[in-house]
Amino acid sequence: MTGIFSANGRVKGVRTDKDSYDTLSVVIAAGASAREIGASAGLDLPMTPDSHEAGISAPMEQLLGPLVVDLRPGPEGRTANFYFAQNLEGNVIFCYTPRELFVGTNREPTSEFLPILASRMIGLLPRLKNMRVCRVWRGLYPMTPDGLPISAE
Repeated sequence: MTGIFSANGRVKGVRTDKDSYDTLSVVIAAGASAREIGASAGLDLPMTPDSHEAGISAPMEQLLGPLVVDLRPGPEGRTANFYFAQNLEGNVIFCYTPRELFVGTNREPTSEFLPILASRMIGLLPRLKNMRVCRVWRGLYPMTPDGLPISAE
């Protein structure tokens, strides 16, 4: 899709690199790009991208069952909560919610993420102290004012 076209305040169809298609409705499932795509049809969608960091370990022996969530604020003052889980291949996937949100589309990892999260994870589960981290990244969450999907008729 390359754009949405509308008339009289209503979506009428979509354009692709091959053709245009009339439609009665359009679902914008574009995550953090939804506001930009909506703007192509004259819509002002109340969505702001929020960037969260995450990481994944090398496979290790199975230690965890369900998702582990710690809702307590971090002692360092930067995290609101954190969570981690182990997949069937043995990789531990981990993330935290920053106290101050990273609004925008910057996807570069920060140098503070891994030390903060490592300290919190090891404090909760000391057996993770020798876990080898393979990669960290920042992904984008599409945030709406009430946390719900946007729907318009």
